[in-house]
Amino acid sequence: MDNTKKQEVPVKRYRGATISVVANGFIITIGCQTVVAESAESLKKLISVYLDDPSGTEQKLLKNSMEFNRGPDCAVNSVPRIASTAACEQSS
Repeated sequence: MDNTKKQEVPVKRYRGATISVVANGFIITIGCQTVVAESAESLKKLISVYLDDPSGTEQKLLKNSMEFNRGPDCAVNSVPRIASTAACEQSS
């Protein structure tokens, strides 16, 4: 009789997602979070990351959204055209 415990694999819980094509990229809604991908490559990366770790990706999107709502200079992993995060580091 085999008494070894089976390693439990965490269940990945996915939410509904929609992708809309716009003139300069894609608008992706995953659950209640909406993000923009400016190229097909960034869209593929986002989808891949989400499929690998839906919970972690949602947490990162939510954190980024909360930081962005404090001001675009505070957004985590912001695109290069957004000003530096120096203001955020001083306010933390």
